[in-house]
Amino acid sequence: MVDICRILNLLKIKINYSKWDSKTIEKIGKFIPKIKVNTFNPEKPYTIIKPKYTSIKKIDKQNGLVYGNILIYIKRKISIGANGEIYKGIMKYPIGNEKNFIIKILKKKSARMFYNFLSESIIQNEIFCDQRKKIKEDLLKIVPKIEFIGKFKEKIEGIIQENFIIGMEKMDGDFHHFNENNISQLSYKKKPDEIGAIYDLYLKSLIQISQKIAYLQHKYHFNHNDLHMGNVMYKKKIINGGEFYEWYIIDFGMSCFEKDGIFMCADKYRRYNSTHDLRMLFTSLYENLPPRYVRDKSVMEKKVKDLTNPQKQLWKQEAFFIYITQVVMNMSKYVDIRTDDKPLFHKFYHEVKFYDDVNTIPSTVIVNLQNILKLKKGPKIKYGFMMDGDFYSDSIITSESEINSSDSSYSIIQSSSSSSKSI
Repeated sequence: MVDICRILNLLKIKINYSKWDSKTIEKIGKFIPKIKVNTFNPEKPYTIIKPKYTSIKKIDKQNGLVYGNILIYIKRKISIGANGEIYKGIMKYPIGNEKNFIIKILKKKSARMFYNFLSESIIQNEIFCDQRKKIKEDLLKIVPKIEFIGKFKEKIEGIIQENFIIGMEKMDGDFHHFNENNISQLSYKKKPDEIGAIYDLYLKSLIQISQKIAYLQHKYHFNHNDLHMGNVMYKKKIINGGEFYEWYIIDFGMSCFEKDGIFMCADKYRRYNSTHDLRMLFTSLYENLPPRYVRDKSVMEKKVKDLTNPQKQLWKQEAFFIYITQVVMNMSKYVDIRTDDKPLFHKFYHEVKFYDDVNTIPSTVIVNLQNILKLKKGPKIKYGFMMDGDFYSDSIITSESEINSSDSSYSIIQSSSSSSKSI
């Protein structure tokens, strides 16, 4: 199989583009490697079986794609994204072994979807190829491994059309699965130490995700623009008898990214805001909290006041929930969260995306989550949180050097936003 990073470098040399626009995308599309359709039915050339939400029949397995000396079979549709359809797939190698992976196929070749799909693929490839240099040291795994990118011809409604496909490493689950398997299964009958251990796992995961967003912002002036619980995925490992979750960011269909002086944006109508991605992730988390924490503004305002009172003691999980809620409540200055039942994620996505919020700068989020994590695992706790630039704490973390340090293998650089509006 052709190395994906070698393809990317050859594309750069061949096209030598200086800006990211529809003409650049068209040029890139011409040089994407071709994949052959593998069918043994001469009456149906270019016919690829793409099953819906049921597994492909064994008799249909002869239909697939050929990439070099590897056979690619499409097994089952998982979901539909803004620009592509997502499938489970199998790669079969000449020596007989097989590998499960994820396939994304361009949904419809409209000019806009084509632009977004290829932009998303190139952004993900750029990040992957940069991170691959450091994978041996296990320092930086941010996006799933890219298996291949290619184009093929298929017959749609009697017309032979060119379509595009990308293959990616299979993950174990997303943050929704993680939430269901951990937080949602908590029993209040468990011992305080057991509850604390589960929340520690949750906090470490959020810290890791925040660190990776901070790194991407610092290195690439990056905005994901659609960061929710479904767009962060994990691979679960057992290390020294304990559970470890390696978190990855996916779905760059609305992302913006800058490298070598070229600004790439899968969604043309975006601008950089270092505070937006974690704000949206926290909003997604907030909408999946236990019902008693959600939407009752008067109750939550009181709880947020408790959070900022260093003399007040709270249950550890309650302090964690309230911290997430504080981020969302801060947006209520601009959006009335009680006016309708429309998901807050969608309301905030459109109504507050141009506002900066000091509380969701990645370095601030990391400090606050680490403050909770460093507390002892007993049920009632004292805490330290930084809100709107001020610390409310027992001086757990008080210096700039501590803010910019972390337990990660790479440093966290505090990002600044270019927005003229602030919260």
